Amino acid sequence: MTRVGRDLKDHVVPTPLPGRATKHTPLLDQVAQGPVQPGLEHLQGRGIHNLPGQPVPGPNHSPSEELHLCAVSVLFRAQIVGTMKEEYSKTRGKIKYLNTYRLEPFNKFQDQLVRSKAQAILTNKLQETKYDAGSSPSLCTSLSEEILKATKEMGFDRYKYVVTVLIAEKAGQSINVASRWVWDVQRDTWVSAECETKTFIALALIMACYYE
Repeated sequence: MTRVGRDLKDHVVPTPLPGRATKHTPLLDQVAQGPVQPGLEHLQGRGIHNLPGQPVPGPNHSPSEELHLCAVSVLFRAQIVGTMKEEYSKTRGKIKYLNTYRLEPFNKFQDQLVRSKAQAILTNKLQETKYDAGSSPSLCTSLSEEILKATKEMGFDRYKYVVTVLIAEKAGQSINVASRWVWDVQRDTWVSAECETKTFIALALIMACYYE
């Protein structure tokens, strides 16, 4: 029971039970089916109304039409995003870094460490090998790549490396190996390592050029 109004004794309204219609509270179905007040016909129903009061019918699409509209909307948005990315990639320039004004590496190239590592690689790979003119070029390539990888793993910053390996047959001859380059004598450097067997001699040159 609910009491309303100023005089609580004279206005007693019973509390409705779920699913039951009472004298004061009819069911929602009954309310929806009741007559519409004169002049308010445009407010009835599920239509969308504009300000003058003229009803505008709401959308009534079939499931297939709604699915098609969703697909068109997604495709349109994807085209817009693709166009924006394309325009952004055209206008975006290369990344420019500010000058650090630093002329020295944090971890400077250490000749002795690199020489010892290259010497160990040559010894391990060639001590049981015999000279073969056909396989020597590929062997030089694999050795230079392995020495280069080992040198990079040492973590000397701001250096670029050039590694060459030479294998020459021992036939009682003398060999002179010369290299020329243009570099900074204060920051650039090089080391060499060699391995000699009964049939050939191998020479590795590792050049480290400082790169800002």
